[in-house]
Amino acid sequence: YFYGLVQIARSLCICLVPVVIGDSAANQAVTVSIVVVMFLVCQCLLRPWRSMSVNLIDALVSSTIVNLMTCAAIQADMGDRQDIAMVGSAPLFLLVFLAM
Repeated sequence: YFYGLVQIARSLCICLVPVVIGDSAANQAVTVSIVVVMFLVCQCLLRPWRSMSVNLIDALVSSTIVNLMTCAAIQADMGDRQDIAMVGSAPLFLLVFLAM
């Protein structure tokens, strides 16, 4: 039953991203990806579901969300070079983080 609190914390973090980040859509997409990856690692370590296949499906869904957010960040209207650098480097850092 403890994992419900983790899910609520994940949802709260995702909902607070637009409030904290502001107007930059690219930065919001990258931040949501980082939040999802952090909770994906938590889910992979804890394995909260009884069936291993359900744990795997949950991890695949979170990975798909990260991929969609990366694609959304690439398609977002980027006004300055800092946004472009953030969108270009974030997927690389996420992959390195997942590999560790």
